[in-house]
Amino acid sequence: METLFYKLVAQERKDFVMVPLRLQPLIALRVWLTIRRKISFMLRIQKIMHCVILSFYDCREINLVDDTVRTLAGNGNKGKDYQGGGKGTDQVLNSPWDVCFEPVNEKVYIAMAGQHQIWEHDTMDRVTKVFSGDGYERNLNGSDSKSTSFAQPSGISFSPDLKELYIADSESSSVRALDLKTGGSRLLVGGDPIFPENLFKFGDHDGVGSEVLLQHPLGVYCAKDGQIYIADSYNHKIKKLDPSTRRVTTIAGTGKAGFTDGKAITAQLSEPAGIIELEKGKLIIADTNNSVIRCLDLNKEEPELRTLELKGILPPASRSRSLKRLRRRASADTQLVKVDGVSTNEGKLLLRISLPEEYHFSKEARSKFTVDAEPEEVLSIDPSDGYLSPEGTAVLHYKRASSSVATGKIGCKVYYCKEDEVCLYQSLMFEIPFQEESRESTASEVTLAYLVRPKGTTGLQLPVAG
Repeated sequence: METLFYKLVAQERKDFVMVPLRLQPLIALRVWLTIRRKISFMLRIQKIMHCVILSFYDCREINLVDDTVRTLAGNGNKGKDYQGGGKGTDQVLNSPWDVCFEPVNEKVYIAMAGQHQIWEHDTMDRVTKVFSGDGYERNLNGSDSKSTSFAQPSGISFSPDLKELYIADSESSSVRALDLKTGGSRLLVGGDPIFPENLFKFGDHDGVGSEVLLQHPLGVYCAKDGQIYIADSYNHKIKKLDPSTRRVTTIAGTGKAGFTDGKAITAQLSEPAGIIELEKGKLIIADTNNSVIRCLDLNKEEPELRTLELKGILPPASRSRSLKRLRRRASADTQLVKVDGVSTNEGKLLLRISLPEEYHFSKEARSKFTVDAEPEEVLSIDPSDGYLSPEGTAVLHYKRASSSVATGKIGCKVYYCKEDEVCLYQSLMFEIPFQEESRESTASEVTLAYLVRPKGTTGLQLPVAG
């Protein structure tokens, strides 16, 4: 897989740091600032300086002395292992989204978003294994690792005393604290404190504890003074959390996506994802949808947000549509639905998701779909993404440029609720093989039907018409 590299210069010494930068600046920012945060410690103990970076399904180390990169865990293939215990590249990973290095025990903690767990990598024996989380996608705080569940943990940061790991649990729209001795967790703010499977308690409201409403926070950072800064992604805001009082206040952003510098409270961001403290009172933010890095200065009488100017860095080369699609992540509990082969040149794909009686599609969180078609030069499916109708349907069109075989994948995120009770979520992936075209084939309609079942039962694939 092709990777773009940027060179960033470490200020404390003149080494170059090779950082893989995908189309979004999040990973590059996290890597560079992780290096900067740990660099003085590593210099003091006169060890080989290195940091940890993430790829799609692996975890890598950069050696800052000889400018080399090696893989710590994972081999580039998506894993389905919920326990771990393998060494080095023998241990597969599933969509790691963030890392933190604990220098005392020399362990790397990994936010394994793909299967809703926190993992650890021991740099001494090279073993990578689960640390906390049973793998179920829910917001459950327990006394130990096996009684705790996460919902796509996306950002992690240590407390100043290294006793806890603060977690941006994106799908539950909460920030949680993980005890590094017991593996248990507790709620800090956001989410539903009563019903762990309710992942629909989100919004935009400052306050204390569970009265706080966040919306898909992706980044979290604990400063040296113990204050926690949150990249509240879908609210397009930066918020501050005092862990002692559990009070949250907005410090930047208006709540509407945009790209405006100036006074922090009136400035605009668009889905900020990564956040770090450069120096006391100055935050660096990966403003993902604006494709820029922002600097938030809290030392001024009126805090100010400005765009960081990057000099001497060439923009990334344009990438094909198919490569961009590789960034889409499917969670480990996605239900794969295989469909009979299609041999026609063009036609319609009729998507139809059904629910059991007493259930209805959520009005607050709309169910949606995304499309992948490979190879792109052979098969096109439009639209490439969109929302399901209130009845759970969508109509897509496909067309083939040749008779070569191809594969279409339609991922669905289905949000549904039971009358006067909790709301649920189901991730589906329809896999459609396009076979060699029949000489007599004409335009056709193919129905992709699925009956969603609540957890504890099995979903039912309905007959495919075509």
